Amino acid sequence: MSENPFRILFEKIKYPNYRFREDVILKKERYEPAEWAIQLEEQLDLLQNTYLIGAKANNDYVNERTSSPKIKGFTRIAVPKLSYLAKIKDIKNPYSNIGILIEEVCELLFIQRQEKFTHYRKDQLGPNRIQCIQELVDKRKDLEMSTPGDILILDVNLGNYYAGWTPRRAREDIIHRQDRLALSSVDLGWILLINPDRFQRNVDLSVDSVMEEYYSEDRGWVTNLFFYFRGGKLEFGYRWNRRAYFDCGATFAIIN
Repeated sequence: MSENPFRILFEKIKYPNYRFREDVILKKERYEPAEWAIQLEEQLDLLQNTYLIGAKANNDYVNERTSSPKIKGFTRIAVPKLSYLAKIKDIKNPYSNIGILIEEVCELLFIQRQEKFTHYRKDQLGPNRIQCIQELVDKRKDLEMSTPGDILILDVNLGNYYAGWTPRRAREDIIHRQDRLALSSVDLGWILLINPDRFQRNVDLSVDSVMEEYYSEDRGWVTNLFFYFRGGKLEFGYRWNRRAYFDCGATFAIIN
């Protein structure tokens, strides 16, 4: 896929320190499936009354979000705040111990998918193996602190926009855009738990989390975590963040 020369010039002028802008972008050959999310009311009900009993969604916030226009190409979903998940697990800082929250939702996915889920990083998500990107953490903290209740309602793009990009280039793009929020592997796990139709076929677009970097023992800090569907089951693993894939894209939400 050839780059728009005007976009390259714009990026160089506006973001002189924008790394990875020359990474290749491939033509995507996989797409986010349509209509994969259940109704928002059902999502909220599952979160509050099945999986996270005691979690509260602020009524005024819910009414405000449900009445706002939907954005073309985005899906409206509900996810628990990372700060809330940390509180019920008695974790002081969810961003430095995010692996615990990933492990928890992966266990729920394993049960829900009737064991048709492989977690390749199980017990390998300690602080020495996974770290959150500070610029993206700052955005997430601001959003959670300014939002009442325990649940966020987000308009998300689950891979389509950044399909074919290298994860590191997508991450840099999200960092520089004030209206974009990278999703954590925790968010992705909860989204897939509440909305299992998102991954049911081998041709479904795979999704990267670029909020975190993952340390591979043979590659170092140059990989990221991602969900994908292969061999009739959902899988969770890691891949190069400097390599573009035609069947995978970073996930993000629109904010502000």
